[in-house]
Amino acid sequence: GGSQGAASAAAGGAAAAAGAEELALAGTEGLEAIAAAFQFVQAGRFTVTLSHGDEIYKPDKRGQSSKIDAYVKFEVGRGSARPVRAKSSTIKNTGSTPSWADEEVQLDLMDPLSLVQEGNVVLNYEVWDRNMFADTKLGEGSVSVLRFFAAGAKDPRGEGMRHWLPLTLTPSGRRGGQAQRPQPAGKLLATLRFQPARPGLLVVTTFSAQNLRNMDMFSQQDPYVALELEDQVARGSTVPRGGTEPNFREEELEIRVTRQNWSKPLRVALYDEDPGRDDFIGDCLLGLLALTSLAPGGEGAVENTMQLQAGGKAAGQIHLGFRFYPAGELRLEVTEGRRLASRETVGQMDPYVTITLGGSRHPVTLRTKTDSRAGSDPVWNEVLTFDVVSEHEARIEVWDYDVFSADDVVGGATMSLLPVFKAGVRDHWFRLALRSQWGRVEAAGEVYIKADFTGPPGVRFPQRQPDMDSFDESERVARSGERVKDLVAKTSGGAGDGTGRDPTTGRASTDAPPSSGGEFDDQEVVDAFAFLDLDGNQHLSAAELRHVLVCMGELITDEEIDEMVRMVDADGDGQISFDEFRTLAMHPDPASAEFDLLVRGGDKEPADVATRAIEDRTAASGAGGRAPPPPPSGPGAALAAVGNRSDDVAREKLAREKRKNYLQRFASDQRLRVADLQRAWEKLLADRPMPAGGAAAMAAAGWSDLVSFQDMCDVFAAEPTGEARQLYNVFVDPDLGRVPLRRLLLALCSFAGADRSTRVNLCFYLFDDDKSGTIDEDELREILRANHLASDASQIESKARHVLAQADKDGDGQIDMDEFVVLASKMPNLLFPQLADG
Repeated sequence: GGSQGAASAAAGGAAAAAGAEELALAGTEGLEAIAAAFQFVQAGRFTVTLSHGDEIYKPDKRGQSSKIDAYVKFEVGRGSARPVRAKSSTIKNTGSTPSWADEEVQLDLMDPLSLVQEGNVVLNYEVWDRNMFADTKLGEGSVSVLRFFAAGAKDPRGEGMRHWLPLTLTPSGRRGGQAQRPQPAGKLLATLRFQPARPGLLVVTTFSAQNLRNMDMFSQQDPYVALELEDQVARGSTVPRGGTEPNFREEELEIRVTRQNWSKPLRVALYDEDPGRDDFIGDCLLGLLALTSLAPGGEGAVENTMQLQAGGKAAGQIHLGFRFYPAGELRLEVTEGRRLASRETVGQMDPYVTITLGGSRHPVTLRTKTDSRAGSDPVWNEVLTFDVVSEHEARIEVWDYDVFSADDVVGGATMSLLPVFKAGVRDHWFRLALRSQWGRVEAAGEVYIKADFTGPPGVRFPQRQPDMDSFDESERVARSGERVKDLVAKTSGGAGDGTGRDPTTGRASTDAPPSSGGEFDDQEVVDAFAFLDLDGNQHLSAAELRHVLVCMGELITDEEIDEMVRMVDADGDGQISFDEFRTLAMHPDPASAEFDLLVRGGDKEPADVATRAIEDRTAASGAGGRAPPPPPSGPGAALAAVGNRSDDVAREKLAREKRKNYLQRFASDQRLRVADLQRAWEKLLADRPMPAGGAAAMAAAGWSDLVSFQDMCDVFAAEPTGEARQLYNVFVDPDLGRVPLRRLLLALCSFAGADRSTRVNLCFYLFDDDKSGTIDEDELREILRANHLASDASQIESKARHVLAQADKDGDGQIDMDEFVVLASKMPNLLFPQLADG
């Protein structure tokens, strides 16, 4: 037995030494071998499943029968600043073969690269005997875990590798004046497994629940599901009178798994909604690693029934489905800015950059350092890293840091991520713009950003965007690849090395022309023009633009259509030729002064004019610190008018945005779902019964759905706050003096998590007064006005006519449910424009 243990220890020590030697190759093959070994090192959970030990004795009773209280300590990154430690349970009063019965010991490696010591990541393990005063070490050993990183990356759901882990122990004291050599001290049988942590989006489908605790003694309870992960809460819709067997109708809830929260449990909780405080029904905790190791998207979907607990007792079961969408890594290197518009009246600006992804549902904002006193030409050279799943745009903003007041925004730009998903890299000067207090869009300088994207193999980005083009890795290149120079040269328009940078200074060349971003090639422009040219006459008319935009659901007026044509129509014939269309499509910033001059054929270089406009504005702002005066008429008025629209259109846009913001805030504060909107309508009908017989009977009885501010608060059970008052005020009908409740309920539906089918049903539920299964032309106008947040019916008149022409096939002036469903499927944005972000 002793010789067998010695042989095992010697073999294990040799293997560990060989592993260390294999990874310490910096002097020979060197960096390539280390890079190959470390390419799989990532955050994740290292699990040791302890089976049992063998030939483990007290140091002074080697080979003798004795009892020990054995436990095992584990440590990864010994000698580093923050090693990760864990230990097993204690097996009391055991012999030389302690059994842990496959106990799992978990070590969460949040930052494994910080645990590297001498070119290796090592797991140290020690067996100890627990004593009353001081524990005794019985043996120790170590093993490199790099190969387990690789195995976990290739098969995240693998079962791990089973090994005998040799133990040695160095006797205390010295022999012959020298330290004693380690001696064999037994071995441990264990399974080692690494599960990588994958950031991404977890989509949980709620199906149904059974045998729930009933929290209402005298009626049916109203259950809903809530998912909780640290500070994230995803709340499902309430099932009115769902009782103990609710059907959640396959509602989807989203939870973002990040590099910081993957080790935390996901809490699934059920509550009974009550007017006061909601009652807790039961909950369960789920580990995230098993769910994030599913195959991407629908391919890896699984369903499970979870047991709920409340106070240690069974509280029912819930049936859930799980899908995981792994994130790709987007690295944005914010390099520098040039010709930034100054926001300082005295001294130099202190600029920094913020980049935001994710909309309102899962927003993530990162910022660079501040380049102090850099003025209009800062240098940051900082990389911001994002995990992206469904995001397809990034909002870039440059700010001027102020010590004693709020920071001033310098300008902003929107970056499409689609070219990065497709090509893998993109280097580009992004033109910044800022709307002045006079409503004019003004140039505000440029920012140079280098983008790199990598994603899991076979996964197309952006995910969960069925109406968008998506791209896998087939056309992507890494920045170190052979095609990078050509690709960068193509997308940046630079010369020399293809980066558009000055080879002597390393800064981006200030003479490099702006690029189109590589988003459209000539064939794509031709195809787009052919799609819009409905009559095939090689010109786009205002009527063709209006038709396409209305079908897309855009809230557009005749004045806006005319303005769009005017902006591009260089020859003044009232139509857009292919050359004019191509100029628009290939230019990076059609709202800029440069574009207007390009179309009009100005006699000065566009960049010079844009720069002079910025300098003039800056000088005017510096005179007394006051805002510049309104743009003058006469010479230069064309430049000042770029980006402007009529006052009426501008006011309507602002009013619509205000309504949207108040709706979004109110829906979020009240945690509204479609069921809440239905209950609000039912509450009004209970207080104000609707006479039978349709519109004529209601008119005769003087019935209406107009509500006062207090009525609105009552039906929603909302506090009469200032924000609620603001919402009410922006929805007051100027002709009627109060708010039509149905119009408000439909508008709120956009922010209550409703799908298209639910919104169709809600339209008929609210407006089919006589329950005939049809809605008439006036009711259709009310529906479109609510869904498009329009101030008056005239703004949706053309949409109403178009809907009737498309849907009312029998010409009776009525639309039934089937006709409405077909139209909603063919032209979803026309009936239900997307108002909520994300």
